[in-house]
Amino acid sequence: MSRINTNVTAMISARILGQNNKALGKTLEALSTGLKINRGSDDPAGLIASESLRSDMAGIKASIANAERASGIVSTAEGALGEISDKLIKMQALVGAAASDGGLTQAEIDANQTQVDGIISSINRIANETSFMGSKLLDGSKGFKTTTGAGDVTDVSINMAKGVAAADLDLDITVVTAATEAVSAALAVVEAGAADDTVTYEITGSKGTATVTFGDATTVADVATAINALSSITGLMVSTDNTVRSVGYGADEFVRIEIVGKTDPTATHAGLTEAVTEGTDAVVTINGAVAAVDGYNASLRTETVDVSFTMTDNLIDTAANTETITIESGGGATFQLSPNVGMGGQETIGINAVQAYRLGNGVDGMISDLATGGTANLTDDASTAQKIVTSAIKDIATMRGKLGSFLNDTVDSAVNSMNVALENVSAAESLIRDTDFATATADLTRNQVLVAAANSVLSIAGSTSQSVLSLL
Repeated sequence: MSRINTNVTAMISARILGQNNKALGKTLEALSTGLKINRGSDDPAGLIASESLRSDMAGIKASIANAERASGIVSTAEGALGEISDKLIKMQALVGAAASDGGLTQAEIDANQTQVDGIISSINRIANETSFMGSKLLDGSKGFKTTTGAGDVTDVSINMAKGVAAADLDLDITVVTAATEAVSAALAVVEAGAADDTVTYEITGSKGTATVTFGDATTVADVATAINALSSITGLMVSTDNTVRSVGYGADEFVRIEIVGKTDPTATHAGLTEAVTEGTDAVVTINGAVAAVDGYNASLRTETVDVSFTMTDNLIDTAANTETITIESGGGATFQLSPNVGMGGQETIGINAVQAYRLGNGVDGMISDLATGGTANLTDDASTAQKIVTSAIKDIATMRGKLGSFLNDTVDSAVNSMNVALENVSAAESLIRDTDFATATADLTRNQVLVAAANSVLSIAGSTSQSVLSLL
């Protein structure tokens, strides 16, 4: 049947040509953009998955940038602390030299004191001026502020505390089991036999060893006086009940008494009893968690807090004693090291103030006390000065160790894990959204052929109506 008003064949050819042109256009778009999903209609489910993965990638990249910024901040602080440590070690040498007042003139000691004053000034300058992009690091602004109840803890150091951005955090300390001193048997009158016989004892404590010699019928008071006079050397003392005790508490404290000489080998000696006894550490809990205790020092590290402090005799010598450390809100430096914003993805570290008046300990004093006119200046008290400097060196070393651990074990670890995650997420997103050029090129060739064929067919279909003229 021949018709000219409705050319169905041409209509079919035109429709197919339109479809082929559309397919060719999509192929050309995929090749030109490098994406096989350019709009939601290309692959609705794939678009949803791709956008979700892109969101994950953006979060991971931001976290990597945060971690790299944290690394810069911590490295800057640690470098400044290293300089302070060098200054303190130099100060230690000056203190040791000044203690030899028999070998140094007063002018030389005064010169050492001038150097100490200069070092103190340098420490304060480093503490107050060390900054990262205008943000001070060692002036205490990035540390935690704490208060205590009865004041039975000193040298409180908060390395990390989570959840204190908006509210204070109380750390309730309870002594479950009291610490003990090392205690020997009670003293007695020395019985050395004949009137001219003597007995020599070696007494040793946590600080060192000394010897004492007693003659026949030496009184208990004389024995106590002799031992107490050596307390600074041995770390031992005679208490009111006439027992030899360690000055401090804890498992590191001990009393060892040994007879090392006597003029009459057959004589009995009742003045001091040969023995070795040791003290014990307290059992302490912080908010119910058992703390690590070493003598007077206690520490605890959990997922939410890292705290260390020194206890006084008033706290550790009796079971059920309590104390509270309150960490005030808003302290520390918080870094978001996870794509998921929240406390679980945040790490907080405290960078304590390191001015000269904050370095040292609560018993002997602070570095600022070594300045001219201070209570521990080189001329007046070199022994105490050395203890203060030693404590300050330990404080700085501990801070550097904690910052280094945070950098290596937390920040660098986070960067490494997030880089791996970014690689995997990027690969998954690419698989969904990026153009496979091998496949797209094959599709391009096929669609080009189909468009050319459809054009040819449409031309033929358009000419079929011309055959009607032969009938007319």
